[in-house]
Amino acid sequence: MPSPKTPVRLSVPPGLRDQLTAFRRQVWWTKMTEAVCLAVLVVLAAFLTVFVADRLGDTPATIRLAIGLVVLVVCLSVPWAMHRWVWQHRRFDQLAELLRRRQADIGDRLLGVIELTQSETEQARSPRLCAAAMNQVAAAAANVDLNNAAPPSRTGIYGVWLVLATVLVATAFLVARPAARNAWARMLAPWRSIPRYTFTWVQPIASTWIVPHGERSTRTIRLDDQSHWKPASATLSEGSSAIASSTRVGNRYAFELPATLDTTVMHLAIGDYKQSIELHPTLRPELTTVSATVRLPPYLQLPEPIEKDLRSGILSVVGGSEVSLHATASRSLSAASIDEVTTRVSDAVIASDPFTVGDEPVEKSIQWRDTLGLSGRQPFSLSIQSVADQPPSVVASKWPSDTVLLDSEPFHIEAIASDDFGVKRIGVVWQASDQQPNTPYLDERTIASGAPDASSLQVPVTFTAKSLGLPARAVELRLWAEDYRLDRERSYSVPYRLTILNPSQHAKWIAGRLLVWQQSALDVRDREMSLHQRNKELREQTREGAIDRALQDALREQAAAETANARRLSELTKAGKTLLSQAARNAEVGAESIQSMAEMIQTLQEISTQRMPTVADLLEKASRAMASDVQQQSDASLVGENRLKSNSEPTSLSPSELDKETKDSEFPSVVDQESSQRLRSPSSDGNVDLTTDESDSKNRLGLAATTVAISKASSDSGESEPSLLEEAIDEQNELLTEFKKLSKEMNATLVKLEGSTFVKRLKAASRIQESIANRLADRIEQLFGKDLHQNSTDREYLAMIGRLQTDLGEQLSTTIDDMRAFYKRKQMVLFGIVLDEMDREEVLPALDRLQSRITTEPGLSIAQADYWCHTLDRWADELVESPQGESDPGPKENASLPPSVILEVLRILEQEVNLRDETRTTEQAKSALQAIEYQTEAVRLGQTQTELRVRIESVVSELESIPDGALRYENDINLMLMVAQTMNEAASILQSPNTADEAIAAESEAIELLLRSKRVDPQGGGEAGSDPSGGGQGSGAEAALALLGLGVNENEQLRESETLQTTGKTGQVLPEEFRAGLEEYFRRVEESQ
Repeated sequence: MPSPKTPVRLSVPPGLRDQLTAFRRQVWWTKMTEAVCLAVLVVLAAFLTVFVADRLGDTPATIRLAIGLVVLVVCLSVPWAMHRWVWQHRRFDQLAELLRRRQADIGDRLLGVIELTQSETEQARSPRLCAAAMNQVAAAAANVDLNNAAPPSRTGIYGVWLVLATVLVATAFLVARPAARNAWARMLAPWRSIPRYTFTWVQPIASTWIVPHGERSTRTIRLDDQSHWKPASATLSEGSSAIASSTRVGNRYAFELPATLDTTVMHLAIGDYKQSIELHPTLRPELTTVSATVRLPPYLQLPEPIEKDLRSGILSVVGGSEVSLHATASRSLSAASIDEVTTRVSDAVIASDPFTVGDEPVEKSIQWRDTLGLSGRQPFSLSIQSVADQPPSVVASKWPSDTVLLDSEPFHIEAIASDDFGVKRIGVVWQASDQQPNTPYLDERTIASGAPDASSLQVPVTFTAKSLGLPARAVELRLWAEDYRLDRERSYSVPYRLTILNPSQHAKWIAGRLLVWQQSALDVRDREMSLHQRNKELREQTREGAIDRALQDALREQAAAETANARRLSELTKAGKTLLSQAARNAEVGAESIQSMAEMIQTLQEISTQRMPTVADLLEKASRAMASDVQQQSDASLVGENRLKSNSEPTSLSPSELDKETKDSEFPSVVDQESSQRLRSPSSDGNVDLTTDESDSKNRLGLAATTVAISKASSDSGESEPSLLEEAIDEQNELLTEFKKLSKEMNATLVKLEGSTFVKRLKAASRIQESIANRLADRIEQLFGKDLHQNSTDREYLAMIGRLQTDLGEQLSTTIDDMRAFYKRKQMVLFGIVLDEMDREEVLPALDRLQSRITTEPGLSIAQADYWCHTLDRWADELVESPQGESDPGPKENASLPPSVILEVLRILEQEVNLRDETRTTEQAKSALQAIEYQTEAVRLGQTQTELRVRIESVVSELESIPDGALRYENDINLMLMVAQTMNEAASILQSPNTADEAIAAESEAIELLLRSKRVDPQGGGEAGSDPSGGGQGSGAEAALALLGLGVNENEQLRESETLQTTGKTGQVLPEEFRAGLEEYFRRVEESQ
């Protein structure tokens, strides 16, 4: 039995407890069901939202992410509801608090009962009272439905919506299961790039389209064959504006895109398929280079391929060639095709497979597409033309103007052959002119061989009728050329006709020409006699005092007529010199006849260049004297006979003294004089005094020689004119007398040989270079500062000068080669020094650069041409020893040689020169000749050399046969023996056989011995004779070896270059400021280069 002191703890009555427990269960179920329904409803609503949105378009990830966040928040309300409605309403007091919100009376009473059960103090004070109160409340609560006091519930509404949503979702899954699954996946994972499911299936489309810049273009979109929906049309819009629409054709939609210049965003709609596309305008890829690699047919022997530019779209190749096409685009390519056949592409390069070009034209079309998907604006069309291998062409340049030749006389031509690929050989054939056209040729000769890559061949050729075996009759020559096509016949030039004469026929022809020439000379004389008679009549009128205007006019007319007659005589003299050179080649023309012709020509030359101009000048002065009382001007100068005296300088000799001086010279001088461009001393005025001192020894007739003069100051002299008309008549009377005199000088023969030493060849090159500078200077004012490409006249003028420079370079190249060969043989110190300097100066490349610069920089070219003019002249001077340092003295002054001997030596000299030219021609044709043919030709040249040696020995025998000849002509005989020995060496070399540098050097040495070069000091006095070291001929000289040269140096005078360095001289004096500006300009141009 419990102790009365132990308290009894009160509890909630069982009925009330059950009632509260049921209420709690109701609250928990209602609120949790409500929370779960809401969560499920939101999830289903989110799914339906995404599903419907995806049907309208591609729901952006941001929206789907927002929907996902809402779903997440709603789903989080379930645990929140559990916490609020379950955890926070688990105790009876918490339930009582909840009841107070809806039913305050019962709630407060229940809360009091629950507090009593929890308060020990109240229970200890009055347990029975507490129990009674609790029972009372329990009884009252039993009559109350506590569930009515539960919080309001939306479970019904949520349930209805949930059922509806469930039905919709179920319908979606039943009707469009793939779309529903896709929407569910896109809703659950908004951060993932899950493509939107559409009923319209389209093959993949890039989000960026590269379209042509500023061009309309077409894009095609293709439906997938498995597409559930195939809309009839599709649209492409920009913003709210439709840009393009397309009707479905098959499974394709073709859109015509408008031209655009800037990046544009377009929206594509095909059924439920929606996509935004960004248009990027881009320039189309272009072909920057198009080329072809051509391999020519094997028979052309050109294994190296040829690259040809095809930007023109046309390719012409010989049939049978193998061609590969190459093209480079402006950016990397993805594909290319040729004639719709895919070809190789590497980055931006298109390369085709090789193909052979037949006889028919071929058309090729190249198409390309870059990595951006753009193709070229239009295919590149290429036309490949098949051309035939054309036959070569051949012509003869520099054909001799005189077509009547002695059978031993050389004729020099230049054979020019060209072919579209390569010239194989060129040669010459001949036949009689009176033969039928189809008659076989008598013989042929190969001139030179070419090469597969030698599309042009230009070679000098020297032949004689004897060397070719031409008969003494009219013959017809043709040049022929071959190319590398085996089945092609030769190509022939037009026929060139020559009349070949043997010595007897030639002598008769010379005689006939001489008669005509003499008759022409007599006509000039008769005209002069008529003028002389008229002058005497005018003199009689002046003596009678009839000085009037008519008389003055008559004197002027007489002066003009005298000048015109002098010109006629000058032309006649030139024709006579040509006739003399032809006669001198013929051994059957006697020395006396040659001497007579030379005398006649010399006399006529003196009359035309000295006497007649003096008469005309005196008549003109007489006419002016009658018109004015002004003091008469000094007499016109008489032109001296030496070429070193300027035609424009006065002389101190009167006509009578000049005639006397001419008579004092018993023999003519077989000597040729060259000037020098060396700078003169400050005291020198450029004159050269060659007057003969009375104490000098008499002139001597000897072998040919060349002298180089040194300038010397001269003194001016004046002459009084008591009566100009009287003096003119006297002078005219003397020149008429001179018509009857014959000079014994053989200058005309030497003119033929004038360019026959190394000194002369360099001097001639210097004069040509000076002429080029002068031609440029004459036009510098018109050319300076102008666009030469726009003026065809200036361009042609400069091109003509450029050709002159090219010819000079070729001539100088031959001269230098001959000098090298000669130096290897003789080892002359002066030659070595000059050749070394030529190598240092790089003269030939420099002249080539000058030739290319003439057409673009004419002003600078003047200075360079002037420099090379002086340099070549200086080199010529340096080849000749000075008179003070004689190391190789010439022949001593012995008795004069017989004219017949001199003429024979000159003929041998000319034929030796021709032999050297033939040797050079044979050497250049060596590669085209068979071994036996080459040997035969070399042996023939050796036999010709032997014949010349025999003739030299005959000259020696002739000199020794003269009484005391061995003593009188000792030096000449020794010289001839040296020549014979050298010729014998040359013959041995040729017959070895060898026509290379050794043979040419030996022949050149023989020429040098026959024609010596000397330097003469004009201060020694006297005419420049055959040996300037002799009396009256200078203070001494030393022989200098030289070879045959170029050019004609008639009446050569000592002078300085008239070309002004840098700017040139144009005929008028330019202002100092302009000249200074030009020089500064060219100086800067040179510094910049």
